[in-house]
Amino acid sequence: MPTLDKLRKARAAAGAAYAAAASAYVAAAVELSAYDGACSNASIGGEPTPRFNRPPEVLAHPDFLPPAAAAALTSPNITGPVVQARLDALLVSAKGGLGRSIILG
Repeated sequence: MPTLDKLRKARAAAGAAYAAAASAYVAAAVELSAYDGACSNASIGGEPTPRFNRPPEVLAHPDFLPPAAAAALTSPNITGPVVQARLDALLVSAKGGLGRSIILG
């Protein structure tokens, strides 16, 4: 039977894993959003592609991903420009180094 000390250590490890997974989830959502935009971009022959209809969301945890950190991680003010920068890079690559995308609504 685990002792309270072992349970606390396991909780800390689970909390750290949760925070890392939340960050990885947001990064993957940003990457997928950029690829959605690139595949939808008519300037490279793309066609309408299903995409997210809102920014990624994560649940805050008071000890391991406090509300301010969770909000910052998923803020459209952060994720939007990151998606746009990644989309621009994908389109420049697809066009052979020419051009810039137009933000997708």
